[in-house]
Amino acid sequence: MGVVPGESEQSVAEPVTVELTNGGNNVDSIAPQGSELVTTGVFTLAAGAQPITESTCTITDKNGVTTKWTYSGTIAPNTSLVIDTGKESIVNNGANAWADFTVERDRPRWLTLEPHKNEIYITLTGGAGTLTVEYNDQWT
Repeated sequence: MGVVPGESEQSVAEPVTVELTNGGNNVDSIAPQGSELVTTGVFTLAAGAQPITESTCTITDKNGVTTKWTYSGTIAPNTSLVIDTGKESIVNNGANAWADFTVERDRPRWLTLEPHKNEIYITLTGGAGTLTVEYNDQWT
């Protein structure tokens, strides 16, 4: 059975986990395999043994469209910041963390991942950590 015209189909992509260092990090392993934009996902930034005192994520698609998130709060050691772009929620160690979050974007959505190619740059201040990204590939 095919996809109804005007509707899309989803397939669950494997979560991508990337080790991040203090300073700048290029993340090139987030490459949706579908044919349509991915507009919802969950980004989990986990601090290691040292706190992360600020983090910035800049996503630029193949057309130069940019989204930038900045979290100016502290992610305590061995805890996580969860950014859910579908729910538009920001949670740090289980607590609402909106007050420390800003988003700048060229599109109306928090997240737009192009199929196959996105430039993602993450800057951490303080300690190192890991980033796990979960999303569904989108197909027409």
